[in-house]
Amino acid sequence: MSERTEQHYSPVTSGDVIERLTGPDFGLSGEELRQLAAEIEQFVGREPSESTSRDATPELGISARESEVLVLLASGYTRRDIAVVLGITFNTAASHVLNIYRKLGVNTIAEATRLAVRSGLVGR
Repeated sequence: MSERTEQHYSPVTSGDVIERLTGPDFGLSGEELRQLAAEIEQFVGREPSESTSRDATPELGISARESEVLVLLASGYTRRDIAVVLGITFNTAASHVLNIYRKLGVNTIAEATRLAVRSGLVGR
């Protein structure tokens, strides 16, 4: 029986995120980085909805963490990128994506993104 190993990431600092986002993989300009930071701040700083915090996006039926993952996924982040940005393992990020697909009844990133845009979660 083979032992399954899970890759763990060390906690990510804001400096790590900035370096990655402005590096060759993403290549965001200073202005694009400021705009992204403002969008993230707005997303994180939102007041909780009248539903429980566990059901952060009631119109989609997904949790607060799944909402964070869906925003990143719809913004073009890979599962590995999501893991790094959120400071979670790749397997955890992949599980969140699968749960989002299951809850939304979709099979692709494009379908999930379309629902995220229609619900107002992305593109606000």
